[in-house]
Amino acid sequence: MSETVERVVCLVAEDGMLSRVAMGDEAALLDAAEVEALIWKLAACRAAMLPKRTGFLFEGSRINLGEAVRVTTDADGRDIIAVMHPGVGWVGAFDTIRPRPSGGRQRRAAARRQA
Repeated sequence: MSETVERVVCLVAEDGMLSRVAMGDEAALLDAAEVEALIWKLAACRAAMLPKRTGFLFEGSRINLGEAVRVTTDADGRDIIAVMHPGVGWVGAFDTIRPRPSGGRQRRAAARRQA
């Protein structure tokens, strides 16, 4: 890790309303919306960089899961799996491995009622 990244500091006020984000000699006091905007700008920057991130988790990878998970089905019958990440919000992906024919949600609901 570079010295610059190691010098990034993020402190949250006792009331949880503001965060002091500092990198090197520069610092800013940000509210929750500004921290979210910064996260998304950094994510977009990283997405444009090389090497590209792999889509698979590997041993030793760092993941931060929130307290909530939801699975919904889109109009094409694909499952949408989402996890509530405490810093980013809902993060999800389509289940493209097992596409379901239309009406998958109704069939699953009927199966639950019969069980």
